[in-house]
Amino acid sequence: MRDGKYALWKYPLLRRIVPQPTELDQLRHITAASNPADTNPPIGNGSNILIFMPRAWSVHVAQDLLVAHSLRLRGAQVQLYTCDTRLPICNIANHHTAPPMPCHFCQSYTRQMLSIMGFSASHLHHLVSPSERQEIESHIAQLSPTQFASHVDSGLPIGQMVQISVRWFLNSGNIATDPLAEQTFRHFLISGALVGRAAQRLLAQKKPDTIYLLNGLFFEEQILIHLAREQGIHFVTHEGGFHADSKVFAHNGIAGYYDLAAVWPTYAQTPLTPAQHTQLTEYLQQRRTGGKDVAQYYPHLVSEQAEIITQLGLDTQRPILVAFSNILWDSAVLDRHEAFASLEAWLTTTIEFAANHPQIQLIIRVHPAEIRLALRETRQKVGDFITQQFPHLPPNVRLIPAESSISSYTLMELAQVGLVYTSTVGLEMTLMGKPVIVAGQTHYAHKGFTHQPTNPATYTQLLAQAAELPPPTPAQLELAQRYAHLFFFRLMLPFPLVTALTNGRLRFNFETLAALRPGTTPLLDLVCEGILHQRPFLLAD
Repeated sequence: MRDGKYALWKYPLLRRIVPQPTELDQLRHITAASNPADTNPPIGNGSNILIFMPRAWSVHVAQDLLVAHSLRLRGAQVQLYTCDTRLPICNIANHHTAPPMPCHFCQSYTRQMLSIMGFSASHLHHLVSPSERQEIESHIAQLSPTQFASHVDSGLPIGQMVQISVRWFLNSGNIATDPLAEQTFRHFLISGALVGRAAQRLLAQKKPDTIYLLNGLFFEEQILIHLAREQGIHFVTHEGGFHADSKVFAHNGIAGYYDLAAVWPTYAQTPLTPAQHTQLTEYLQQRRTGGKDVAQYYPHLVSEQAEIITQLGLDTQRPILVAFSNILWDSAVLDRHEAFASLEAWLTTTIEFAANHPQIQLIIRVHPAEIRLALRETRQKVGDFITQQFPHLPPNVRLIPAESSISSYTLMELAQVGLVYTSTVGLEMTLMGKPVIVAGQTHYAHKGFTHQPTNPATYTQLLAQAAELPPPTPAQLELAQRYAHLFFFRLMLPFPLVTALTNGRLRFNFETLAALRPGTTPLLDLVCEGILHQRPFLLAD
């Protein structure tokens, strides 16, 4: 049914049967009302920028095209790449809605958006022949599952590069035991080999100075980044930010890793102004009460301490440690290990420690996103893993499932010590004056205000000291506040030109393409200057 609906996008005369995304007509009106000089700027002789957009996630397509046109208005040579073919599998959707993949919709939507903005693009089918595709498919069909992870095609470690995509597609962190994994992995190997060969030829043909691409972790982007690093090509990744309609950008790195190492030494020495301190305090309070970007996880909050203490049977006279898990297939966890080889190993060690130390109380809060995000519900749940490993939890351990409406912020208040893997909760707990032990590689670790064990032994040593761990000193708390303001309000750049709507559609917030001219929209100037001149993507005072 769904594939039949998407198939209608192949035929322009039949598209009226399927309601068109409203942003297409809005963009047509915007371009029609624009000055011809803004609609069709002359071909520039500036930097050669390749915009890589392999899938039709509507908000990202819109934002990418606005950035592309803005760069063109600033004299850059802008070239675009889109898929425009039927891969056996990709990350346009996950297992909840695919296969089949919505290729007809994806191709038609992207084509229409490009056409409205006056862009042409290179496509995968221009770069890989049908006979090559048959050869790739035949070869990968003969691989055994034990060969998947080590598979190499055209010199590219495709088996490694597709693994995050496989886990994301399956909404599962452990693909070794997943019944859908073999077929899914095999299909991703085919897609990866096709994209890998296309990407090598694309770079040889276009010779870009800079590549601009989303995320950096899905297999298409991993391949292009690998090649960019090999060839010394500058690249910029971007990702949606914590705030609504905001974005994060990174030079030669992964935007979603929020790497602030280059600028942190300066901001660590810069006190917050009273206005900045108020801004941070108000934002954190809104998060604690279930507002802002937290609201999607908690339709109803249970936040009264007394009610939670009674419900969990806690003894407030004994130390309370609260561990906050991530989603097992989240890109914030995959390959972000430090003290442990996996989040599961961290949880196992933590529970075993609690079993041997009955004087402490351990609460494990499963991330609500396991079930709260529609069509992204996880298939490998932390709670299931824990109950399989520990059919009978120690009496001093409480497991708070994803379904629970118990406020994580009240649990933070009750905790004497916070335990996190990569969750940003650890930063927020520090700001509440709590000592925090961080077990994974997260953006705020090693910044001077949290505890970072480097192996299981040093982690358990910290747990043994948990009852005596002091709260952050005033200097550490000030440092955490400076970092939090840098993270939430300088790194997260508002993108005011596009608003994501609740129905999956979007709205453009300008009337003509003059809004994309240099000097008209300051945030767009900042983004373009960053791409063209490798300047920091940080909001100034």
